[in-house]
Amino acid sequence: GIIGTVISRQSLGGGGVRENTNMFALHLRNTITREVNWLQNDLTMAQVECRYPNLRGKDTKLELRVRYILEDLPLLCSKDRHTFNFFCEQRLISSRSPSASEGHY
Repeated sequence: GIIGTVISRQSLGGGGVRENTNMFALHLRNTITREVNWLQNDLTMAQVECRYPNLRGKDTKLELRVRYILEDLPLLCSKDRHTFNFFCEQRLISSRSPSASEGHY
């Protein structure tokens, strides 16, 4: 799916494997209507474009987000620092921008 492809490209210079890929999801948001959808983790880009024909519109934002987190954040930090940092940056951005935080988690 899309998420696995994006995450594997970000991991270790493009060839890495991350054990916590199931924590990520794609967040689809229309900036005008404020409609929010969380996309299934295993969807391909072709499936997403078929289900959401207006995806490429200027009013649509597709964001990779950490949606599910481990209860033990120190454990996540020690086992997968990239996912932990991604999560922390996401929280920071969401706290600074009310529109960015809509529909997260």
